[in-house]
Amino acid sequence: MPDIQPAPPPTPEKPKRTPPTRPIPTDRIAFTKQLDLLRAWAAASGPTSKPASLKDVAQIVKLSDSTSSLANAFFSAMGFLQKTADGFIPSTDVFNYNRAYGWNKETAALKLAPAISTSWFAQALMPRLGFREMPEDEAIDVLAEVSTAAPDYKNQLRTLIDYMEVSGLITREGGILRARAQTASSPEPASPPTETAAEPQVSREMPRAAISTMFSQAAEGAVQFHVSVKVDMAEFAGWKPERIAAFFAGIAQVLAAKGALEKGTAD
Repeated sequence: MPDIQPAPPPTPEKPKRTPPTRPIPTDRIAFTKQLDLLRAWAAASGPTSKPASLKDVAQIVKLSDSTSSLANAFFSAMGFLQKTADGFIPSTDVFNYNRAYGWNKETAALKLAPAISTSWFAQALMPRLGFREMPEDEAIDVLAEVSTAAPDYKNQLRTLIDYMEVSGLITREGGILRARAQTASSPEPASPPTETAAEPQVSREMPRAAISTMFSQAAEGAVQFHVSVKVDMAEFAGWKPERIAAFFAGIAQVLAAKGALEKGTAD
């Protein structure tokens, strides 16, 4: 009679994870690749902000459509993407991020701060970090409590801190988180306007020609005087050089005569 081997016991099914109650990023796409996806959405949408398709974006970042789609739920919850009947339209922050990336890769993600600063995870941590610095593991515990996330979501909760760090809301050094004194959500100072010399303005209501003088005796042996000359520049424009010279010569004679008269009166 042949030996009958007992059937192996059934493999117990792995319990399904209970998803958190707050949106968190996928753990199937690396954080840096998620940032690439954001820029790819802006690039695919283009300068006209047209709805972009998942296929277009996947081709740009060299990922499959199914893998690229894993980031969409979090991106939409964050307001990075807006779904339409024809595809997704990136937010202004995402467009600004992609544009800034061409100028400075290191600081471009600061443009994402407005959306990240209003997220549930930033709202949970920033008041605490504004009071004191916090170990990263403690911050993850806070996020887990707020989102009711199980321990196996720890890496995804850590990615939320990555978003806060890259957007300039916090610093992370030696496993310690600190709030920045000035967050990236604050408006960036605008470049000061270039100052230009003010152009002289010529009043067209000036009298055609007027001269006034005033002499006063300030102290013994000293005379103070003030001269005011007003001439219509429109009239000057048509004068010949000889006439202008004669005009100022006449002024000199008037000043000399009037000055002698007023000086004598003061004495």
